[in-house]
Amino acid sequence: MSSFTDQAIILKRYNLGESDRILTLLTKYHGKFDAVAKGIRKIISRKGGNLDLLNLVEVKVVEGKSLAIITEASAISSFEHLKSDLQKIGHAYYVCELINNLIPDEKRASEVFALTLSSLNFLNQQRIDTPVEEYMKDFEIKLLKLAGFWSDKMFGEKQPRSLKEWRQFNQIFIEQILGKKLKSPPFLRKI
Repeated sequence: MSSFTDQAIILKRYNLGESDRILTLLTKYHGKFDAVAKGIRKIISRKGGNLDLLNLVEVKVVEGKSLAIITEASAISSFEHLKSDLQKIGHAYYVCELINNLIPDEKRASEVFALTLSSLNFLNQQRIDTPVEEYMKDFEIKLLKLAGFWSDKMFGEKQPRSLKEWRQFNQIFIEQILGKKLKSPPFLRKI
């Protein structure tokens, strides 16, 4: 049974049984995958606070029969400024939704990890100088390029110019790739 230690960003979580939780991790060197955090929902769990959504953590993972198992976890950053602002957390959830849907499991994704980490660091700043919408446009294009869905030559002059046009165009484009509706954009429009 092999094990490894890696940095990870927690993209998604859902409960399993009475005390366990399945987490979707985007790791620096091992790609994106699901792992079980056993006993994390128990009051006495030492891993519980570290393995929260959007946290950057160092995890020790052991291969299990069907899913990897997280045996140790320590938080590196919890992005507290990001999590205290509803609009910033909405953008962070959008980042996670895109990565979770566009990047296949177990694909080596160190560039995607670096892009995600820089995006969370950007959103975590107390004072942001660059407009968030402009930054998110750049993030989306970089992610689509890394996922193999975008080329600068694809749309040529037909590329939308304004941010509003871009938002509509890109949401439709990504939803066509995924074959389903994104959940985050309607939420972001309401806040």
